[in-house]
Amino acid sequence: MIRHLIYFPLLFSFGFLTKGQVGEDPGAIIVLSEEGLYEVRDEDGNLLTNNLKPGSVLRDGLVIKTGPKSEISVLFSNGLTASILSNSSLHIASFKQTPFDPGDQKLEELNSEPSQSSTDLKLEFGDLVIKTKKLNRGSSFNITSPIGTAGIRGTEFQLSQSVNGQCKLDVATSTVSFTNLQGVTSIVSTGQGLDIAPAGG
Repeated sequence: MIRHLIYFPLLFSFGFLTKGQVGEDPGAIIVLSEEGLYEVRDEDGNLLTNNLKPGSVLRDGLVIKTGPKSEISVLFSNGLTASILSNSSLHIASFKQTPFDPGDQKLEELNSEPSQSSTDLKLEFGDLVIKTKKLNRGSSFNITSPIGTAGIRGTEFQLSQSVNGQCKLDVATSTVSFTNLQGVTSIVSTGQGLDIAPAGG
């Protein structure tokens, strides 16, 4: 049985019907596009699929690995979009969201997320391009790499993690805070970048 992998015929056919605090309710991660060779595995390394279709809905706990000249773009149900570029490995460690009623709204047209959420991603290596909506008060969004953690409050940016430990952060809009393994936090604003050595410097 394939766990964590669910297919829906319509992009927003799933619905969240009540409002409340961020808890254990899983959010949905919808495949927007895919190309090339890739694999989707569970946290134990078991292969779930290497053939997704646009509109497929994933759950947290998955690891997505892309090969050369490959890319997968996904839309989170809080409005965040993520593009996993070639030769990358991303672990969607946790994505929880307060239930909500989508009504006639389209997530891509919202300026802010429709309800509180908690997102934790782990970029093991490769390149990840993120574009988020403005997060609600109480929401959190963190991306961990082997040498630090980026915390986001609504922005567009790219995070790259090489296999030799070098990390690079480029911010297109808004602000990202990056905390290295020594606990030192750097604030990176619009148009700025940050290069982090394997030792965290």
